[in-house]
Amino acid sequence: MKPPMSDSATPRPDRRWCRSAPFILFLYLVIILFTWRDYGVTWDENVQSRYGELVLQYFDSGGEDRSCNTYFDLKYYGPVFELVCAAWYQSARDLKVEIRHLCIALCAVMTVVAVALFGRSFGGLAMVFGMLALIMLPRFYGHSFNNSKDIPFACAFAWSMLALAYAVRAETIGWRHALTCGAAVGLLLATRAGGVFVFGIAGLAATHAWLARRGRPAETDKRWPSVVLPWIAALVLCWVLMIAVWPWAHEDPLRNPLRAFGAATSFPQKYDVLFEGRIVKSDALPWYYLIKYIVITTPLALLAMSVIGIAYSVSLQRRDWRSSEAVLCSLLQLWLAVPLLIYLIKRPNIYDGLRHFLFVLPALALFAGLAVRWVAQRTKRKYLIPAIAAAALLVPAVKMYKLHPYQTSYFNFIAGKQPSQRYDTDYWVSSYKEAIEWINRASTESTLVLVGGNEQALACATPFAASHVDLVGVNHVGVLGELNVPDHFMPGSIQHLYYVGHIRFGFDDNFPDSPIVHRVGRLDDVYTVIRDGQP
Repeated sequence: MKPPMSDSATPRPDRRWCRSAPFILFLYLVIILFTWRDYGVTWDENVQSRYGELVLQYFDSGGEDRSCNTYFDLKYYGPVFELVCAAWYQSARDLKVEIRHLCIALCAVMTVVAVALFGRSFGGLAMVFGMLALIMLPRFYGHSFNNSKDIPFACAFAWSMLALAYAVRAETIGWRHALTCGAAVGLLLATRAGGVFVFGIAGLAATHAWLARRGRPAETDKRWPSVVLPWIAALVLCWVLMIAVWPWAHEDPLRNPLRAFGAATSFPQKYDVLFEGRIVKSDALPWYYLIKYIVITTPLALLAMSVIGIAYSVSLQRRDWRSSEAVLCSLLQLWLAVPLLIYLIKRPNIYDGLRHFLFVLPALALFAGLAVRWVAQRTKRKYLIPAIAAAALLVPAVKMYKLHPYQTSYFNFIAGKQPSQRYDTDYWVSSYKEAIEWINRASTESTLVLVGGNEQALACATPFAASHVDLVGVNHVGVLGELNVPDHFMPGSIQHLYYVGHIRFGFDDNFPDSPIVHRVGRLDDVYTVIRDGQP
């Protein structure tokens, strides 16, 4: 008979590595506190924050004000994160942007904590290097300051996977494990209903765990009510938490969440996507779009470690598929594979590079940590491999520093030079912050700035304009000629005139006869241009 699955403690030699985890987390927090104000407002933040405010109005009115349910299509999204942010900055409206960005950064920190706790099940090395790998993923790091849609979801997903990890590795699954899973998944679905596929991951991982324990006394002696009832209670808890702060779900607690699940894979809006040097509609991207984005936006050393970690997890399962570690490897493999398979099969309408799938990056980081542990165990020099791995993971820090605060525009050398010519870079217009701040310094008198883009792009610039700077939106492209003051402004009332245009959708090409006086970009890429006009 196989030995029972157990929650054995981390091996003693690994505990010294576990002690370094708080130090890594502390350094991460220090970096966040020194840099979180550097990040601009993204394209969706104005809409997302308004949704949170409308949900708050819904509760303040006792459910009478239901305008949140008719605000664009956001009724399909769980509002829990936006509601927390809105409640926080209600008493400090001037700090709205700062509070939101801090909340997003804290979600990123909690994601790293979840990765650390998951990795600890594989030992101290996997724990520490899983944390380090996630922090050093430029795409995850960059989104951690101003992406209120995908970072909170990635955080909730990581904690759901952690709760499932504790459940499937336990010798006896009881009420505590089941309710913990129910609470974690409930908060996940309260963030984004599209996370419903987590039930498929849970079912497959639980099946492996059940087969691994099958025939053992602790399993055969259990009666079915003691197994089934906790999970029924967990499902009820999950559903209650999901709909608790979701006004649209209150209108029909059973059917509306199911409608939101369906809407998650049938997003109707189509966008132009720059991919491999061509403009492609977001619903017509090639099947390999997501996989290629993972390859070209992940540092190569980390990518290689992840591949080694995946191979090691398979070999571990082949050696003893009934072990606790083999079951955890199955969960980790499903974390990465199921979303990719869903994309390949369903081909949902996605855009903006990797951002919709940021929640798979923690799994990639954990595989990298697993690889370091495996290779280190195969050498007698126990500190050599960790030292080499740490150096390899820290290599992207130089480029991340040079890109700051646009780490979301990171590409490795596979993408080639000037990736902005072939792929979307600062697709969320966060560079408008830097552009407006340059104008604030360049002019001290009455200044008018025409801002390229729709009202959401204008909202990316508004929080940063000085008191002497007025902003007006230009929501169409292909504007020819010179930059001039709009007719509805009084002659002589404007001393300086500028146009700010983002490269996405061609807004930088407006007013071609007016000179470009400043470019916002990093390395050899340009994100936004500033043109000077005649007041």
